[in-house]
Amino acid sequence: MSKADVNGDEQPKETQHKNRDRGGKPAAATTTKEDLPTPPDGGYGWIVVFAAFMINVIVDGIAYSYGVFIAELQNHYKSPAGITAMVGSLLNGMYLLSSPLAGFLINRYDSRLVTICGSLIATLGFSISQLAPTIDVLMITFGLIGGFGFGMMYLPAVVSVSFYFEKRRALTTGIVVCGTGVGCFAFAPLLEYLMSSMGWKYAMVMVAGITLHGAVFGALLRPLKSNAPRGRRSSRPSPSVAAASSPPPPLEAKEEQEAPRRQDDDDGESDGELRKLNPDDHSATRQPGSKSPSVVSVPVVVHGSTIDVRSTATLDTSAKRRSWLQVTGLYLLSDPLFLIPILANLVAMLGHYIPFFYIVERSVLMLGIPQSQGAFLLSVIALTNTLGRILMGFLADFERVNSLLLHNIAIATSGVACILTMVCLNYASTAVFAAYFGLCMATWISLSPIILCELLGLEKLTNAFGLLCFVRGISSFAGPPIAGMVYDTTKNYNNAFHVGGILLIIGGSIAFLLHLPVLQRRTYANRMRQHQKEQLASAKI
Repeated sequence: MSKADVNGDEQPKETQHKNRDRGGKPAAATTTKEDLPTPPDGGYGWIVVFAAFMINVIVDGIAYSYGVFIAELQNHYKSPAGITAMVGSLLNGMYLLSSPLAGFLINRYDSRLVTICGSLIATLGFSISQLAPTIDVLMITFGLIGGFGFGMMYLPAVVSVSFYFEKRRALTTGIVVCGTGVGCFAFAPLLEYLMSSMGWKYAMVMVAGITLHGAVFGALLRPLKSNAPRGRRSSRPSPSVAAASSPPPPLEAKEEQEAPRRQDDDDGESDGELRKLNPDDHSATRQPGSKSPSVVSVPVVVHGSTIDVRSTATLDTSAKRRSWLQVTGLYLLSDPLFLIPILANLVAMLGHYIPFFYIVERSVLMLGIPQSQGAFLLSVIALTNTLGRILMGFLADFERVNSLLLHNIAIATSGVACILTMVCLNYASTAVFAAYFGLCMATWISLSPIILCELLGLEKLTNAFGLLCFVRGISSFAGPPIAGMVYDTTKNYNNAFHVGGILLIIGGSIAFLLHLPVLQRRTYANRMRQHQKEQLASAKI
C-alpha cells in the first residue's frame, strides 16, 4: 500500500508483512502472508502425523531405554556405574542441545532433508558403537553422534505436523508426542530380548537398523509448496508448534512501557502464528535525516517456533548486542517469572533420568528380579507417561484447574516417591512406584509450555521454551552420572534414588515460589484477566 509522506513525496511501495524494511525499501528475502502455504488440516497431513509419530517412537524409545544396556556395558568395559551412565546422559543431552541447530537447518532447507540426515547420522553412530574399544569412545559414538542425530530427527517431525494442521494442531501434536510413551513401552523389553539372545553388540546393530527406518519415515514429511511466485526467493518460516489464531490482549499501560517495543504491521500477523516481539527498535540507532538500512529477515525455528533475526550492517555494537539478546531470549532471564522455572528445571532435571537409568539394575541386583521383568518396569513408566500426557492435557483445558499447582505438585511428589523406593521390597511395589513416577513426569513435561504461556504470554513462548529445553539438556548430562557415582561409593541403588528424589523435591520447592502473591500479580494470565475486567467495566459505562 502506497502512502504519501508529510512533504507530499510518495514513498516506495512496501510489502505488507512484518519483516518489511522500516525505511520504506522492500526487505530482501521476505515472505508475505499470501506466500505462506495454507494448512490443509487433513489429507496427506495424516500421513505426516503417522510418520512423525513413528519418528518419536524410535527416538524416545531408544533414548529412554538406555538403562537396559548399563549392566552389559559395565561387564564388558569394566567401568563404574557413573561412567557407564554418562553414555546415556550424553545421548539425551545432545538430543536436547542440538534442537536450536536443527531448527535453523529446517528453516534453511526443509524438514524432510533434515530428518533423513539426522537418521543417517544416528545410524552411523550406533553402527560403529559395537566397535568402540573403550567406554570413552562409546560416549562419542553412541552419546554425542547418536544424540545429535536424534535431535535432527525429533524437531522436524513436530514442525512438519504443525505445518500441515491449524485447526487440529493441538490434537495432532498430542498424537505425535504420545510416541514417546509408546516407544519406551515397546523398546525396553525388545532391547532386553535382543541382548539376551544376541549380545549387546548385535543389539546395537539392530538399534542402528531400527534408527535407519527414521529416514524412511522422514521421507514422508513432504513439505507444502509455497504460494510465492516462481523466480522470487522466499524464506518460508516453519509454523509454531504452539501457534495461536489471535494475539493476546494488550497489557496495562505500565507493563507496556516496560515491555519491548514492537515493529509496526499494517496488515497484522497471519493466522496460526505467534506475534513476534521486537524490543530493539533499530530506528533509534540511526542519525537524524539518515536513510534506514535495508534489513534482511532470517526466520529461525527454535523447538518448532519461528522467530525473526533482523541483521543490518549499520547497527552499532550495543545495538547488535541487544538484538542478540532478543534473538536468543536471554533478556528473559532478568524476569523472575522466567528465572524461577529455569532454576527449578535446572535442579529437578538432574533427578529426572535417574529412575529411567537405574530402576532395572536396582530390581535385578537388590530384589533378585529377572532381567526381563526388570526391563518391563520401564514399560510401566512409559504406559502411565502416555496416559498421563493425555489426561493432563484434558484437565488443563478446564478454567478452574490450576495448571501451575498440578505441575509443581507432580515434581515434588515424584521426588518423595523416589525416596520411598527404600520400602519397595518386591516387584509389585516397585511397579506401583514406576506407574506413579511415569504419571508425574507426564504432568511435568506436558504442562511446561502451558505454564510458560500463563506466566509470560504467547509472545515470549518461543524463546522461553527454547531456553528451558537447553537448560534441561545441560542437566541431563550430569544427573545419571552423579547417581552412578553415589552407587559406586555406597553399593546401594536406594541411595542413588534418594539423591534423585532430593533434587526433584528441591526443584519442586523452587517452582512453588511462583505462587507468591507478588509474582502472581505479574503473570501474563493475571494481567489478561485484569484487562478483560477493565474492558467489561468500560463497556458498561
